[in-house]
Amino acid sequence: RARAVSQVETAGPVTGVCCCRGSTASRDIPATRRGMLVAVASSDGGGSVRLLGLGAEGLCVLETVHIGTLVACVCLVSLVRDAGGESSSGAPSSTLSCSMGSHVLAGGFVDGSIRLWGLETDLTARDGVSIVRSAPCVLRHQHQNWVRAIDIAWDAGRQRMVMATASQDRYVRVWSLKEDEKGGSSGLDAYAPKPRLRLGARTVAVVCEGLLVGHEDWVHGARFHTSGRGSLTLLTSSMDRTMMLWRREGDCGAGEDGE
Repeated sequence: RARAVSQVETAGPVTGVCCCRGSTASRDIPATRRGMLVAVASSDGGGSVRLLGLGAEGLCVLETVHIGTLVACVCLVSLVRDAGGESSSGAPSSTLSCSMGSHVLAGGFVDGSIRLWGLETDLTARDGVSIVRSAPCVLRHQHQNWVRAIDIAWDAGRQRMVMATASQDRYVRVWSLKEDEKGGSSGLDAYAPKPRLRLGARTVAVVCEGLLVGHEDWVHGARFHTSGRGSLTLLTSSMDRTMMLWRREGDCGAGEDGE
């Protein structure tokens, strides 16, 4: 048997929810501030994402991001390092150029766009939990229909984060989130600027690396899996009653592995 122990109400239907680790367990952090961060997408106010804290005393609203465009799905990934030196996204601490408490928040929208934010969280703040949110990295009209699923993971083979976005347009896009080593724009950016996301003091470029074609109806699920050897597999599910596994072939993109 189970019972509800905490409740948060929204002014509109909830369209997506995702949670991840908020901090490592530390004696310096009050028990009520340990645990999880939760992102909740809802249709109230024309579209918004709430960031909740989940601790010993239940759920509490930390911040509300009002967007004005209906959110269809949400993804929240922690870059917080654990005692073993790894983050919940799978990236070893030596490869992360992010401070303790970093998170990536991503949302998929009904107009086919994607937005990403970098979050810096301070769970030890005396006056409450502090969240510093970067300006959004907006990927406009990347899909021709609702974006139904987003997942972000660490690609150990190429030492970078990757993102998958699945849509009702029947396609899945695979993105690379690679640290901008030069820390600025190249000459080509004047003609075709790369979308960039701020993560603390660092910047990552967000680049579409591949379009996965194979499903014949809405794609409403996408989830990465990392094997023991660090290889990355993407599982997608569709209204066409199929699920497909995808693995990258070489450095040119991802290829279908089976269904």
